[in-house]
Amino acid sequence: MNRSPLGREEFDALLARLDTDRERAAAGYEALRERLLRYFEWEGTADAGELADEALTRLARRIAAGEAVQSLPSYAAGIARLLALEHKREVRRREPVVPMSSPAIHAAEPNTVSPQTERCLERCLEELAPESRSLILRYYDGDAGARIRNRNALARELGISLNSLRNRALRLRDRLEKSLNECLRETDRG
Repeated sequence: MNRSPLGREEFDALLARLDTDRERAAAGYEALRERLLRYFEWEGTADAGELADEALTRLARRIAAGEAVQSLPSYAAGIARLLALEHKREVRRREPVVPMSSPAIHAAEPNTVSPQTERCLERCLEELAPESRSLILRYYDGDAGARIRNRNALARELGISLNSLRNRALRLRDRLEKSLNECLRETDRG
């Protein structure tokens, strides 16, 4: 995704398109950002604020480039939909292998993971605090439909939003991946 900062001329072009009065334009900008933020939250993206800003940046650049935009909210919504798809593809690309203790792994093809990787993953899972281990295993448990239901139930059980649950799982997954990579390096050296 293009995450370069918005230029002054581009920002001014967007504000001018929102309203000729600078204060009303700023209020319109904030209202549009809020709509985009709610959309990305509804889509379940962990980076809703960042994606809302990126959508506005892309909108501003297109306006500054002279693109004819009939309805700013509709055009921004179209950009947001494309950004949400890009974000989901990016997240799927980073999804880790399902932890070995998960029942989902037993439904997979046999021998898809080396015994060395399986041992390291088991060791890394054991090093996590029990509540963290339970959270990560439950988060990735089941097929696509079951996973969604499990995640919703887990978020309700923990009393947190689905977004917060995703953030926790992402941090745990990153820790687990680092630990797994270190274990595999140690095993290769030993």
